[in-house]
Amino acid sequence: MSLRDLILNNRKLLHENESEFFQIFTVTLSKHFDIIMGFNISSFSTRIKVPDEVSAKDWVEARYGMRALVIIQKLIGGEC
Repeated sequence: MSLRDLILNNRKLLHENESEFFQIFTVTLSKHFDIIMGFNISSFSTRIKVPDEVSAKDWVEARYGMRALVIIQKLIGGEC
């Protein structure tokens, strides 16, 4: 995949998910999204205060529900 394709795909991913992400987490997706690197699960985990002994996947599902987990999985391209 070329850099151009990567950027276009990430822009599309950001655009398609920004509204729902804000509805769920009350923070803009762009704060945790780089147009080249994509979604930054590490900075997001810090933002939502995932405890050290808990996985981001378990924390998101328990605290925000299945809809939230689905959007995070979409953003990272698979499993948390």
